[in-house]
Amino acid sequence: MLEFSTKGPKLTLDILIICAMVLTNLISMLWCVLFRKKSMLIFVRKMKQVDQNLKVTEEMKPKRYLRFLLEMILLHIFAIFCGLYESYSIIIVFGFDRYYPHVIFYFNLYMITLTVLKIYQFSTAIKLRFILLNEKLTRIKTTTPITIVFAANNTMKEHKMVTAYRRDHLLLSECINLINDVFGIQILFITMLIVTFIVQAVNTAINYGNSSGGDETETYELILVCVWNTSLFITFAIMLATSCEQTIEEMNESQRICHKLLAQLPGRLSNAQEVLREELYIFANQIDHLNVQFTASGFFNVNHTLLLTIFGSLLRPDFLM
Repeated sequence: MLEFSTKGPKLTLDILIICAMVLTNLISMLWCVLFRKKSMLIFVRKMKQVDQNLKVTEEMKPKRYLRFLLEMILLHIFAIFCGLYESYSIIIVFGFDRYYPHVIFYFNLYMITLTVLKIYQFSTAIKLRFILLNEKLTRIKTTTPITIVFAANNTMKEHKMVTAYRRDHLLLSECINLINDVFGIQILFITMLIVTFIVQAVNTAINYGNSSGGDETETYELILVCVWNTSLFITFAIMLATSCEQTIEEMNESQRICHKLLAQLPGRLSNAQEVLREELYIFANQIDHLNVQFTASGFFNVNHTLLLTIFGSLLRPDFLM
């Protein structure tokens, strides 16, 4: 995708992309290892506590892990294929003399891929635990059995379970804030790179569309390289936005389940059921007041609205003109 032309605007954009990628990777390493190591350790400790409380290793379905692993492998393959195809295209069209500067680009591209995978992995891990928590929460029984003594004991047991799930939900919500603290800067820089790559893709398409004559093979190869690399960064944007959006949806799903359980309570409540109702109210209000979101260091939320903003602003008629 990068041509390293001697023309002013094109050279400026190429240098901007390389510098932005190097800066993103340096910040990723320094920020996580030096400045946010404590937050990462707290995140791991909270996740282990949730795993122990929810018995994740016993109850998590293997299909979910397999799907997650398959997504990781496919993205690695896609990133490597993009690099190999671009290398082949540049060597065939321009020769080895124009290939060497791209080594820095490929190395940084793969490092950014690893950063995106890391963020995707952590957000998906939180999402899977929210799913398991919601499944357990739906098993709470609010109806009164025939035996009164058994009813009281059973309701008290359900009340303690709701209390435990509420605490686990709070721990997972805190994990989202820790992810924002550790990876917020990286998400911000990666989003800037996504915008830059799409700008360059549109710029390349317009330039070659308006050009007359020239080598058709060179034009074809450059357009394909442009498409592949831009597709990779669009994939990054979709992965980050979708995984973060789905995690927040699962977090808010707990509130809907609490309201559904409250609606199932009978008209006349025993003392134990009153306690259960109070705990369900606290749980639902806790989610409402947390208002947790994945953010890029507070600049914007990472969700589907971000995708609409990026693509909508870059594909405006005045921009394309």
